[in-house]
Amino acid sequence: MAKVQIPFWLLDPSKLRSKLNLFDDGAVVWWVATGEEPALAEPPHDPLTSWVALAYVGGIEQGGPGLDPKLDREARLQVASEVLSEEDLVVVETIAIPRRYRCLTAQDLEKMIRNAPSYVDRLWAACWLTLTGWTESCHCDFKDVCAEFPMGEIDESVHAAFAREQGVMSEDLVGMARVGRTHEAGIIHQRLSICQTYYGLNGPPPYEHVRQTIPALPGWRTVSRLVPDGARW
Repeated sequence: MAKVQIPFWLLDPSKLRSKLNLFDDGAVVWWVATGEEPALAEPPHDPLTSWVALAYVGGIEQGGPGLDPKLDREARLQVASEVLSEEDLVVVETIAIPRRYRCLTAQDLEKMIRNAPSYVDRLWAACWLTLTGWTESCHCDFKDVCAEFPMGEIDESVHAAFAREQGVMSEDLVGMARVGRTHEAGIIHQRLSICQTYYGLNGPPPYEHVRQTIPALPGWRTVSRLVPDGARW
């Protein structure tokens, strides 16, 4: 999994337009001018960091700077696929959680993870709750890894819905093992891991982008990070 640490200033809406480098145009100019293979750009000026930052603030779903506003989410991800590897695209696609889930409260998303018939709904709800940090809080009602939930309650709930769509019930241990070895089941686990990893690396998206999910609650604080002069980023 590609891991990107986003410099906090890149999440500032006032700087997104001027700082994002979605296509590494400088490298293209170098290649055209010299015919030589350009050196890969390093973070935070590489396309992957820019696409991840855009995904963090919902720019891929709503139309971010540098992208045609007429494009929908899938079309924008198709643009991303032109400059990102398949592995990197999965990271960006996962963090670009569809807007309809970002607009729901944490309580509604918890209900969706437990009760939605579609595993896709459960998965995206789980991804957003993980990326916002809700699953790390004392307000979260889900149980972690335990005897009852070997993968954790959230992971188990999403996989149970996926297996049910394949005609396999949770009590069918052989069937569950077979379903668990499929490519789709692997992608489910990968997406949940991506959100957990990126929350650990970057924290949640800026509060203005999560306030519909997490209202002001006791014990929650918004934090501004400071860096010394001369810092690399």
